[in-house]
Amino acid sequence: MEATQLSPGGEWLVVRCGYAHIQDLEIVNKEGHRWVLQFKDYLAEEALFPDGELPMGGLYPIHWTHDDAYFYFYPHINYSGGGGCFYRYFMQGLFRINLDSGAVSTVLPATSLGEGYEVSFSPDGRWMVYIQRRPVLVNLQTGEETTIGIGDDHAGNFFWSPDSSALVFTTCRDSKEDGSIIQSAINVYSLASNDLSRLLVVQKQFLRIEKWDENNVLRIVNREEKTEKNNYIYYDWSVGQFVTPTPTTQP
Repeated sequence: MEATQLSPGGEWLVVRCGYAHIQDLEIVNKEGHRWVLQFKDYLAEEALFPDGELPMGGLYPIHWTHDDAYFYFYPHINYSGGGGCFYRYFMQGLFRINLDSGAVSTVLPATSLGEGYEVSFSPDGRWMVYIQRRPVLVNLQTGEETTIGIGDDHAGNFFWSPDSSALVFTTCRDSKEDGSIIQSAINVYSLASNDLSRLLVVQKQFLRIEKWDENNVLRIVNREEKTEKNNYIYYDWSVGQFVTPTPTTQP
Protein backbone atom coordinates (compact mmCIF):
# COMPACT_ATOMS: atom_id res chain seq x y z
CA MET A 1 0.00 0.00 0.00
CA GLU A 2 0.99 3.66 -0.31
CA ALA A 3 2.70 5.34 2.65
CA THR A 4 -0.28 7.69 3.14
CA GLN A 5 -4.04 7.28 2.73
CA LEU A 6 -6.84 9.86 2.96
CA SER A 7 -10.24 9.07 4.51
CA PRO A 8 -13.34 9.16 2.23
CA GLY A 9 -14.49 12.52 3.62
CA GLY A 10 -11.01 14.00 3.50
CA GLU A 11 -10.98 14.67 7.25
CA TRP A 12 -8.27 12.21 8.30
CA LEU A 13 -4.92 11.08 6.95
CA VAL A 14 -3.20 7.84 7.92
CA VAL A 15 0.57 7.54 7.55
CA ARG A 16 2.69 4.40 7.82
CA CYS A 17 5.78 5.19 9.82
CA GLY A 18 8.65 3.59 11.73
CA TYR A 19 11.41 1.26 10.60
CA ALA A 20 11.11 -0.28 7.15
CA HIS A 21 10.60 -3.75 8.66
CA ILE A 22 8.34 -2.69 11.56
CA GLN A 23 5.62 -0.26 10.52
CA ASP A 24 3.29 1.67 12.87
CA LEU A 25 0.35 3.86 11.88
CA GLU A 26 -0.21 7.53 12.65
CA ILE A 27 -3.64 9.08 12.06
CA VAL A 28 -4.07 12.88 11.99
CA ASN A 29 -6.84 15.32 11.05
CA LYS A 30 -7.05 18.96 10.00
CA GLU A 31 -7.59 20.15 13.58
CA GLY A 32 -4.38 18.52 14.76
CA HIS A 33 -5.91 15.50 16.52
CA ARG A 34 -3.46 12.62 16.35
CA TRP A 35 -3.61 8.91 17.14
CA VAL A 36 -0.54 6.65 17.06
CA LEU A 37 -1.04 2.89 16.68
CA GLN A 38 2.01 0.73 17.39
CA PHE A 39 2.54 -2.64 15.76
CA LYS A 40 3.68 -4.30 19.00
CA ASP A 41 0.38 -3.51 20.74
CA TYR A 42 -1.70 -5.59 18.31
CA LEU A 43 0.26 -8.84 18.18
CA ALA A 44 -0.60 -12.07 19.98
CA GLU A 45 1.98 -12.96 22.63
CA GLU A 46 2.81 -16.20 20.84
CA ALA A 47 3.68 -14.23 17.70
CA LEU A 48 6.68 -12.65 19.43
CA PHE A 49 10.13 -14.20 19.32
CA PRO A 50 11.31 -15.98 22.52
CA ASP A 51 13.49 -12.99 23.43
CA GLY A 52 10.55 -10.61 23.04
CA GLU A 53 11.75 -9.22 19.72
CA LEU A 54 9.13 -8.21 17.20
CA PRO A 55 8.77 -10.16 13.95
CA MET A 56 9.03 -8.30 10.67
CA GLY A 57 5.72 -6.71 9.72
CA GLY A 58 3.49 -3.78 10.51
CA LEU A 59 0.02 -2.29 10.77
CA TYR A 60 -2.02 -1.67 7.62
CA PRO A 61 -5.25 0.21 6.90
CA ILE A 62 -8.12 -1.71 5.34
CA HIS A 63 -11.36 0.26 5.66
CA TRP A 64 -12.81 3.67 6.58
CA THR A 65 -16.50 4.09 7.35
CA HIS A 66 -18.16 6.47 4.90
CA ASP A 67 -18.80 9.06 7.64
CA ASP A 68 -15.10 9.16 8.70
CA ALA A 69 -16.13 7.99 12.19
CA TYR A 70 -14.22 4.69 12.29
CA PHE A 71 -11.09 3.24 10.77
CA TYR A 72 -10.23 -0.49 10.51
CA PHE A 73 -6.66 -1.77 10.49
CA TYR A 74 -4.79 -5.05 10.86
CA PRO A 75 -1.35 -6.37 11.86
CA HIS A 76 0.57 -8.39 9.30
CA ILE A 77 3.61 -10.56 9.97
CA ASN A 78 5.89 -11.26 7.01
CA TYR A 79 6.17 -14.96 6.38
CA SER A 80 6.01 -17.31 3.40
CA GLY A 81 3.89 -20.37 2.78
CA GLY A 82 2.57 -22.51 -0.01
CA GLY A 83 0.78 -25.63 -1.14
CA GLY A 84 -1.69 -26.66 -3.82
CA CYS A 85 -4.82 -24.96 -2.46
CA PHE A 86 -2.97 -22.05 -0.91
CA TYR A 87 -4.88 -18.95 0.18
CA ARG A 88 -2.70 -16.60 2.14
CA TYR A 89 -4.62 -15.42 5.20
CA PHE A 90 -2.21 -12.60 5.91
CA MET A 91 -4.12 -10.57 8.51
CA GLN A 92 -3.09 -11.47 12.07
CA GLY A 93 -6.20 -9.81 13.55
CA LEU A 94 -8.58 -6.93 12.83
CA PHE A 95 -9.12 -3.80 14.92
CA ARG A 96 -11.25 -0.65 14.77
CA ILE A 97 -10.50 2.80 16.15
CA ASN A 98 -13.12 5.42 17.01
CA LEU A 99 -11.57 8.48 15.37
CA ASP A 100 -13.35 10.84 17.73
CA SER A 101 -12.24 9.26 21.02
CA GLY A 102 -9.22 7.19 19.95
CA ALA A 103 -10.70 4.07 21.58
CA VAL A 104 -9.66 0.85 19.84
CA SER A 105 -11.83 -2.29 19.82
CA THR A 106 -11.01 -5.82 18.68
CA VAL A 107 -13.05 -7.06 15.72
CA LEU A 108 -11.10 -10.30 15.15
CA PRO A 109 -8.59 -11.41 17.82
CA ALA A 110 -4.86 -11.42 17.12
CA THR A 111 -3.44 -14.73 15.91
CA SER A 112 -0.03 -16.36 16.03
CA LEU A 113 2.41 -16.73 13.16
CA GLY A 114 1.10 -19.09 10.48
CA GLU A 115 -2.53 -18.32 11.28
CA GLY A 116 -4.58 -15.42 10.06
CA TYR A 117 -7.65 -14.11 8.27
CA GLU A 118 -8.70 -12.80 4.92
CA VAL A 119 -11.10 -9.85 5.28
CA SER A 120 -13.07 -7.84 2.71
CA PHE A 121 -15.57 -4.98 3.08
CA SER A 122 -18.46 -4.37 0.69
CA PRO A 123 -18.38 -1.15 -1.40
CA ASP A 124 -21.41 0.25 0.45
CA GLY A 125 -19.75 -0.36 3.82
CA ARG A 126 -22.66 -2.43 5.18
CA TRP A 127 -21.02 -5.85 5.04
CA MET A 128 -17.78 -7.55 5.91
CA VAL A 129 -16.67 -11.06 5.09
CA TYR A 130 -13.83 -12.81 6.86
CA ILE A 131 -12.36 -16.26 6.76
CA GLN A 132 -10.00 -18.22 8.93
CA ARG A 133 -11.42 -21.70 8.37
CA ARG A 134 -14.88 -20.92 6.99
CA PRO A 135 -16.24 -17.76 5.30
CA VAL A 136 -18.38 -15.68 7.63
CA LEU A 137 -20.54 -12.79 6.42
CA VAL A 138 -21.07 -9.98 8.96
CA ASN A 139 -23.81 -7.34 8.85
CA LEU A 140 -21.93 -4.33 10.21
CA GLN A 141 -25.17 -2.55 11.15
CA THR A 142 -26.66 -5.37 13.24
CA GLY A 143 -23.62 -7.52 14.02
CA GLU A 144 -25.42 -10.61 12.71
CA GLU A 145 -23.10 -13.28 11.31
CA THR A 146 -23.83 -15.88 8.62
CA THR A 147 -21.47 -18.76 7.90
CA ILE A 148 -21.25 -19.61 4.20
CA GLY A 149 -21.21 -23.40 3.74
CA ILE A 150 -18.37 -24.68 1.56
CA GLY A 151 -17.92 -28.18 3.00
CA ASP A 152 -14.28 -29.16 3.45
CA ASP A 153 -13.00 -26.93 0.63
CA HIS A 154 -10.49 -24.14 1.15
CA ALA A 155 -11.72 -20.64 0.30
CA GLY A 156 -10.44 -17.11 -0.25
CA ASN A 157 -9.86 -14.42 -2.87
CA PHE A 158 -13.01 -12.36 -2.10
CA PHE A 159 -14.47 -9.76 -4.46
CA TRP A 160 -17.73 -7.79 -4.18
CA SER A 161 -20.10 -6.81 -6.95
CA PRO A 162 -20.13 -3.01 -7.40
CA ASP A 163 -23.64 -2.76 -5.92
CA SER A 164 -22.68 -4.94 -2.90
CA SER A 165 -25.44 -7.45 -3.70
CA ALA A 166 -23.13 -10.40 -4.33
CA LEU A 167 -19.88 -11.81 -3.02
CA VAL A 168 -17.63 -13.69 -5.43
CA PHE A 169 -14.83 -15.94 -4.20
CA THR A 170 -12.85 -19.03 -5.11
CA THR A 171 -12.73 -22.45 -3.47
CA CYS A 172 -10.28 -25.29 -3.86
CA ARG A 173 -10.31 -28.96 -2.87
CA ASP A 174 -7.06 -30.89 -2.44
CA SER A 175 -5.97 -34.45 -1.79
CA LYS A 176 -5.42 -35.43 1.83
CA GLU A 177 -2.72 -37.84 0.66
CA ASP A 178 -0.36 -35.62 -1.31
CA GLY A 179 -1.92 -32.13 -1.27
CA SER A 180 -2.51 -32.08 -5.02
CA ILE A 181 -5.45 -30.07 -6.35
CA ILE A 182 -8.63 -32.03 -7.08
CA GLN A 183 -11.01 -29.24 -8.00
CA SER A 184 -11.34 -25.45 -7.96
CA ALA A 185 -14.38 -23.21 -8.44
CA ILE A 186 -15.60 -19.63 -8.76
CA ASN A 187 -18.54 -19.12 -6.37
CA VAL A 188 -21.20 -16.43 -6.07
CA TYR A 189 -23.06 -15.76 -2.82
CA SER A 190 -26.24 -13.69 -3.16
CA LEU A 191 -26.95 -11.52 -0.12
CA ALA A 192 -30.61 -11.12 -1.10
CA SER A 193 -31.41 -14.84 -1.33
CA ASN A 194 -28.58 -16.28 0.82
CA ASP A 195 -27.90 -18.71 -2.02
CA LEU A 196 -24.50 -20.00 -3.11
CA SER A 197 -23.97 -20.84 -6.78
CA ARG A 198 -21.01 -21.58 -9.02
CA LEU A 199 -19.86 -19.75 -12.12
CA LEU A 200 -17.13 -22.18 -13.07
CA VAL A 201 -15.58 -25.46 -11.92
CA VAL A 202 -12.28 -26.92 -13.11
CA GLN A 203 -10.50 -30.18 -12.30
CA LYS A 204 -6.83 -30.41 -11.22
CA GLN A 205 -6.36 -26.69 -11.78
CA PHE A 206 -6.39 -23.64 -9.51
CA LEU A 207 -8.69 -20.68 -10.15
CA ARG A 208 -7.99 -17.20 -8.81
CA ILE A 209 -9.80 -13.91 -9.43
CA GLU A 210 -7.10 -11.41 -10.33
CA LYS A 211 -9.19 -8.30 -10.94
CA TRP A 212 -12.72 -6.87 -11.21
CA ASP A 213 -12.15 -4.04 -13.64
CA GLU A 214 -13.98 -0.79 -14.29
CA ASN A 215 -15.93 -2.40 -17.14
CA ASN A 216 -17.49 -4.88 -14.69
CA VAL A 217 -15.43 -7.76 -16.07
CA LEU A 218 -13.80 -10.37 -13.83
CA ARG A 219 -10.31 -11.39 -14.86
CA ILE A 220 -9.79 -14.98 -13.70
CA VAL A 221 -6.46 -16.81 -13.67
CA ASN A 222 -6.57 -20.55 -14.29
CA ARG A 223 -3.28 -22.19 -13.28
CA GLU A 224 -2.50 -25.66 -14.51
CA GLU A 225 -0.90 -27.51 -11.60
CA LYS A 226 1.49 -29.68 -13.60
CA THR A 227 2.87 -26.99 -15.89
CA GLU A 228 2.14 -23.96 -13.62
CA LYS A 229 0.97 -22.22 -16.80
CA ASN A 230 -1.52 -19.38 -16.31
CA ASN A 231 -4.52 -19.08 -18.63
CA TYR A 232 -6.87 -16.11 -18.44
CA ILE A 233 -10.67 -16.28 -18.43
CA TYR A 234 -12.95 -13.23 -18.57
CA TYR A 235 -16.49 -13.03 -17.20
CA ASP A 236 -18.70 -10.04 -17.98
CA TRP A 237 -20.79 -9.48 -14.85
CA SER A 238 -23.06 -6.95 -16.61
CA VAL A 239 -24.39 -9.50 -19.09
CA GLY A 240 -23.82 -12.61 -16.97
CA GLN A 241 -21.62 -14.59 -19.33
CA PHE A 242 -18.06 -15.55 -20.11
CA VAL A 243 -16.42 -13.63 -22.95
CA THR A 244 -13.63 -16.19 -23.42
CA PRO A 245 -13.78 -19.98 -23.71
CA THR A 246 -13.86 -21.85 -20.40
CA PRO A 247 -11.84 -25.02 -19.68
CA THR A 248 -14.97 -26.91 -18.60
CA THR A 249 -18.71 -26.67 -19.09
CA GLN A 250 -20.32 -24.26 -16.65
CA PRO A 251 -22.25 -26.03 -13.87
